[in-house]
This record gives sequence, C-alpha cells and structure tokens, in this order.
Amino acid sequence: MSSSELPREWPETNAADELTLLTEFLTFLRITAVNKLAGLDREAAAATPFPASPVFSMLGLIRHLTSVERYWLSIVGGGLDVPNRWESPDPDIDFRLSEQDTPESVVAEYQHQWELSRQALAGKAAGDPSTTDGDKTVRWLLTHLVQETARHVGHLDVLREFADGTTGFFYFDNFTFGTALERRRSETFYVSDTSVVVFRVCSSSVNLAKWTWAI
Repeated sequence: MSSSELPREWPETNAADELTLLTEFLTFLRITAVNKLAGLDREAAAATPFPASPVFSMLGLIRHLTSVERYWLSIVGGGLDVPNRWESPDPDIDFRLSEQDTPESVVAEYQHQWELSRQALAGKAAGDPSTTDGDKTVRWLLTHLVQETARHVGHLDVLREFADGTTGFFYFDNFTFGTALERRRSETFYVSDTSVVVFRVCSSSVNLAKWTWAI
C-alpha cells in the first residue's frame, strides 16, 4: 500500500519563542519527508538505485529518521524507555527492510515517534539539559534534528525523482525580499541550486513570485 500526502505549513515568521520555531521547522521537514513516499507502491519506495549504496532506499531513510528522532529526542532528550534499533551491531539496520515494511507502515511508525518526541520534551525549556546527557541542551537536540532531517529530505528528493520523475514544490506568493536588487529592472529570472527561485524584479524591491522548493 502507498501512503497519502499530508498538508504542511511554513513556520510562522513572527516566531514567539525558540522552541516553537525549532519545532515548527522540524514539523515542516518531517511532513516533507513522508510526502516523498506519497503515492508510491512498496517496490518503488524500497528501490535502491545507487550501486555504491545498495541498501539506500526511501523506506530505509524514513526508518532511519525514525531512529534518529527516537534516539536523540525520546532516549537522550526525555529518558524514555523505548526500543532502540541502534543497539544492533549492524550499522545499516535502519535500511534492512522486511516484507512488512511498506510506505504505510513505515510512515505510521515515524508519525508515532513524533508523538513520543513531544512527550519526551514536554515541559522542557530550550536551555534545559537533556535527561541522559547533561552536556547537550534541548536547543542542541532540536537543532541537530532539524539539520539531520533536512539533509535526508534532500536524499529523499533525489530518490523520488529517480523513482518516477516527481519533484516537490512549495510556493510563497507575494513575498518581498527587500532592496537586495533595488533599482534593477528585469523580466522574470531564475536562480537554481538546491531550489529553484523565480523573482520578478521591480524598481524598488524584489517581489518573490514563487519560491519552489526542490525538496
């Protein structure tokens, strides 16, 4: 079975506090990750198209993100007594799939971990030490999760494009960049790196017509 695409929202720009901002960015990236599997059957989601990485699949990456979050937020952050795949001597344990690992089941496990993470960090402030590693604050744990999840979302984007040619898009409408390119006049132009940005340049500011995320 395949998984369904989930709605997502960009974090509020007038963030009221640090933990809310970090959590909203993490949530956005989590949903982006699971949406990469939306509509794929198990064969496509379990495909390993890179010869140099023979176990590297989309399902494996979601399982890995589940393990990352379980270890850093539930176990280290909150001291929860939950199963830890990383106790296995196999360094690729997250990527070893069984027939029971489908897009639906792997996404469900990941989403269940989101709730465990919330419970683990409930009542903690950004500067509080983690439960089992006092050298790491909650701020560090969440920032680490944001960067780790973002990195693997990039991997998922490439794998999804290999699977069926689909790339992801996220649009902002009427977003003003300010005066970085003030007084330059041009038609629409494109900047391409990890994302594709479409600007419409005016005499006083740069008006972002669309921001297309390639993740």
